[in-house]
Amino acid sequence: MKQIPTTSALLLKISCCLFAYAAYAEDSLSYKYIELGVGHSNDVLNTEYKFEGRGYYVKGSFNLSESIYLGGHYDHREINNFNFDVANYGIFSGYHKSLNPDLDIYAEVKAFRLDSNSLGYGTNGLGLGGGLRYKATEKFELGTNYFFYNQRKDFIKNYHAFAVETSYEIFKNRSLRLKIESADGELESQLGLRFSF
Repeated sequence: MKQIPTTSALLLKISCCLFAYAAYAEDSLSYKYIELGVGHSNDVLNTEYKFEGRGYYVKGSFNLSESIYLGGHYDHREINNFNFDVANYGIFSGYHKSLNPDLDIYAEVKAFRLDSNSLGYGTNGLGLGGGLRYKATEKFELGTNYFFYNQRKDFIKNYHAFAVETSYEIFKNRSLRLKIESADGELESQLGLRFSF
């Protein structure tokens, strides 16, 4: 004879399912964060003008749905050896899909602006690309991405960027992140602290 589950048994089963889901959600790769850090850029391919910049950045993102996220960034660099500054700011939106609990693939579109108050110069740009994020251990993450960029003002400039990223969770939901990127002859690096939600 079949037994009808009691209310207590049903609540226990539902609680176990919710707890398992919460544990999975907490361990999965997050797209809700705020990140603050420092950056460095070096124009390694330009032998005539060696631009070297140092500065800071802030960026963040939140989920619009289970798979779609929206974010923004602001990056400011002082080009020390030429005494001018460059600000890069904009918005981005992406779609991510989990291939398994430890591996995500994503595609992203960016709209940004580059401004230099010192030079009185500004240009708009678009970026399109994607990448992979891999949670190697409970605390350690690796990632890579590729983007194609288009800038416009009085001229059109197209270039490619390839980056590798890594992060290590130093406290719960707080990670130390390192990004190294090659973009249009420049080698850029960022070191930051990410607060995930």
